[in-house]
Amino acid sequence: RGQTAIAFSMNEDFGRVIQKQLEFYNGPQADQFAQVHKKLDDVKNVMVQNIEMVLERGEKLELLVDKTDRLNATAFTFEKSSRKLKEA
Repeated sequence: RGQTAIAFSMNEDFGRVIQKQLEFYNGPQADQFAQVHKKLDDVKNVMVQNIEMVLERGEKLELLVDKTDRLNATAFTFEKSSRKLKEA
């Protein structure tokens, strides 16, 4: 029916549907959708901040591991040189 319709011949049929949609999206239900959408945006922003904090923490942990490795290597070198000095 839609493929063979003459221009504007279906306005009467769809006029009611469009009117209902306009009333729905301009009515109080639209405010509820807007509130839910705002809450979702807020949750998304909090999650993004949490992810950024976790990534920063991971970077700090990597730095701490690197420092620990260097300290371990330095302690090993110190122990080795102390033994040589003791034996001399």
